[in-house]
Amino acid sequence: MENYLNEESNIRIDYTLRLYGFWHHGMVPGQSNVSELLKKDGLPYIESSTIAMLIAEQADSLHQLHADQYQYSREVIFGKSEQHKLKQDFYCSPATCLFSKPTEGLYQAKYSTSLSANKQANTKGFHGIEQCMPLDLQGYIILSNRNYVKTIKDALKLIKELGGRRYKGLGRCEFII
Repeated sequence: MENYLNEESNIRIDYTLRLYGFWHHGMVPGQSNVSELLKKDGLPYIESSTIAMLIAEQADSLHQLHADQYQYSREVIFGKSEQHKLKQDFYCSPATCLFSKPTEGLYQAKYSTSLSANKQANTKGFHGIEQCMPLDLQGYIILSNRNYVKTIKDALKLIKELGGRRYKGLGRCEFII
């Protein structure tokens, strides 16, 4: 894979993922009643597979609406959905923090609970979600086929939310190329 990343014929697309509000992505299984963010060395990140699937969703839409303007094949770029190995046509890095160590106030937990029929807090329904403050993450994409550059760049521009809790208003974002 290292040789593939260094080939001169490949196209590299660098991006900044700007998160505008508190956000939550991924869940670390644990004994706690708080859903924790995915972290590496104490810093939040977004997995490459998540970025790739967000791109694929938008690229599908672009191609369906404007097949004459967007060259696209999900299987060619991303591989078949049942395959989990990396294709040689597309590589996406994880989106990582711009700073090297966690800062105070980076994370906060928000708690909620369900209510019983008589409007009392249900103690068994108490749950928290760890959120990260608004920040910028950086990553890159490498394509081996120049025909897909416009599709991938325009798909990135269409992504406006991420994370499993999008319906709660968390994860408003923008990809800046």
